[in-house]
Amino acid sequence: ATIEVSVRRVSAFSDVHEQAVARAAAEHGEEAPVTAASSSSRAKDSFLFDRSAEYTVSGILSSCVDSTQYPRTLIVVAVQVLSLDGSLVPAVLHAAALALCDAGVAMRGLPLGINVRLHSEDALLLDTTLEEEECGDSITAAFLSHTLQQGAVAALEFCGEPLSNDALAHLLSVARTAVVKYQAFLRVVAERKTMKELGLSQVPSQSK
Repeated sequence: ATIEVSVRRVSAFSDVHEQAVARAAAEHGEEAPVTAASSSSRAKDSFLFDRSAEYTVSGILSSCVDSTQYPRTLIVVAVQVLSLDGSLVPAVLHAAALALCDAGVAMRGLPLGINVRLHSEDALLLDTTLEEEECGDSITAAFLSHTLQQGAVAALEFCGEPLSNDALAHLLSVARTAVVKYQAFLRVVAERKTMKELGLSQVPSQSK
């Protein structure tokens, strides 16, 4: 099977939102507020149409889907971005992976992505915003749930100046710890969804 991810921004959402804010401000005789996040979003709108995010996510998902179950098949995942304030690749990756799971596509494991920025020598930022991504060095790392314990990295992107081996190892260690927690949260959400669909009040215990 071939996995193809299409990322498109729903610009009308932002336009309608900004017009509503402007009308509300005008009714009160005030100027419409312009936040740093919205300014950064407008400045980086072109990035949303950059196919690099699509190629990255498509490659990661290809490692997760059990392609032997779908010979000579093209699986297309369309992701519509309603708003953006950073960490685009992890957000698209998680949305696409969960959509495949919900559609019943056979998968070897789930991809887990995160953005980590080196804020200072003693501080790191996770899931960075657009404004934060513009300052400092950062990585976007993706792991696969079925190889997470082995420490394998499925994909890695850099932003900013080249990192030393020690700094990179530190960022990857933090990223791996963070996605382990995300994996646990995702398992709880999936169990609750399954319980609701099956009409169960609790998760069935596994037979010993």
